[in-house]
Amino acid sequence: QTVAGNLGVRCVRYLLKPEQEWEADLDSIRAAVSREGESVVALIVNNPSNPCGSVWREEHVRDVVNLAAELGLLVIADEIYADMVFSAQKS
Repeated sequence: QTVAGNLGVRCVRYLLKPEQEWEADLDSIRAAVSREGESVVALIVNNPSNPCGSVWREEHVRDVVNLAAELGLLVIADEIYADMVFSAQKS
């Protein structure tokens, strides 16, 4: 938010669902875009979540991407952990 503010960009927040492993509330995203109109141009997502460490289900990621496409939003994904891969095999 600090960087955005310094660039003259206003942030519009959306809700998360703590009872669903901190997934994005798609209705909240839709409502924010409806309320703010064309001033909303991008959706920033952070998955895995920091500091919670929650990881969205693949289906939810697809739902978020599909909603962004429907609303004409650019998706900006903070995937700092993208290169951390863990084997399914336990040692």
